[in-house]
Amino acid sequence: MLGLLSGILDPVGDTLESGLKPIGNTVGMITKPVTDTVGSVTKPVVGGVMGSGQKAGQQAGVGAGNTSGGTAEGNEQFGGKEQTGANPLGL
Repeated sequence: MLGLLSGILDPVGDTLESGLKPIGNTVGMITKPVTDTVGSVTKPVVGGVMGSGQKAGQQAGVGAGNTSGGTAEGNEQFGGKEQTGANPLGL
């Protein structure tokens, strides 16, 4: 579905895109070595932190470690109960 201003603004956007694309390509080539270096330093650190959360979740059977999609053993599932005036959220 076309918007009211698309006939006017689409050509403007196309012109801006064609004008700015060479600048973006040049900036991307210049900054790629820097971003690759930063990524190689931060990825092991962040990956280690995120991975430790998954390992803890696997031990407890919750969160990222809950691959079965069910509730953790011994825990009651929230929700799914009848919604009434006394229980408006169905908890």
